[in-house]
Amino acid sequence: MAHKGRILHIALLLLVLCLISTVMLSGTFAKYTSEYSGQDTALVAAWNIVAFAGQIPDDDDTPLDIMDSNETKVLALFDHEYDIHMNQKDGESFIIAPGVDGEFVLALGNYSDVAADIIIDIEPLDDNVTVSLGAEEEGEGAKEYQLPIEYSVDGGDSWVTLEQLAENVVAAIVDNYSGFSKGIYESTGVSGNVFRIGARGSVIQNEDDEEDDDGDECRTIQIVQWRWPYEPADSAYNYASDGLDTAFGRNSAEEAEEAENGENGENGERASYGIKITVTATQVAPEVGGEEGAED
Repeated sequence: MAHKGRILHIALLLLVLCLISTVMLSGTFAKYTSEYSGQDTALVAAWNIVAFAGQIPDDDDTPLDIMDSNETKVLALFDHEYDIHMNQKDGESFIIAPGVDGEFVLALGNYSDVAADIIIDIEPLDDNVTVSLGAEEEGEGAKEYQLPIEYSVDGGDSWVTLEQLAENVVAAIVDNYSGFSKGIYESTGVSGNVFRIGARGSVIQNEDDEEDDDGDECRTIQIVQWRWPYEPADSAYNYASDGLDTAFGRNSAEEAEEAENGENGENGERASYGIKITVTATQVAPEVGGEEGAED
């Protein structure tokens, strides 16, 4: 009996050791582990503003073709078709005189992923010919006058001076006077020569608009007419007169003669008139919003 009791004790001891071993092994092989990894990519917003000022390339093209074509356009603001009773060109440069007029286009396209505020500045060139006339009142010095070239953005219904041109161009662009604007807005809290152009694809054009192209860019194309009035009384400049026109003509003749004789340097040229058009685009800060915010 004692022998059987020892056997039983040994058997119980072995069973306990077996249970302890099982618990330890189960703790080793039954642990839970989790692992997760992921990544995301964001595209950098494209910034591509295209601006152009000059003549429509070909007679068969429309202003919209300017935005479609990748060809380089020559900046030509004062080209005209007047060639009877006057010389049209001197070399490659066009000649202007009282009674001559023409037109050019200003075009801007936003192919960017962000909206932009656009500032248009238009100013005379530093080397433009000027004429000094006597003071209107005693004690005043002689005044310098620019050539009285005036401009219209409404098809010739009204004319403005060069100083007024930029603001009038922007107003016509916002009002879509030329009928070629898409995605153009007034800049919030800003007036004058500033407007806003939407991001690419932010405006869906009416599918029935046959004049529109298939592009998704927001854009504006504004026609600007110019003229040197034959009758000073029709001029937007209050200082315009036959005497002033004649003074400009004589000035040009004198400079042409000096240039021919080499008296004003090897690069001497006759009197000229030109303007500088500067278009400055600044990204609009993104906002969180609904449909209204998407337009901006």
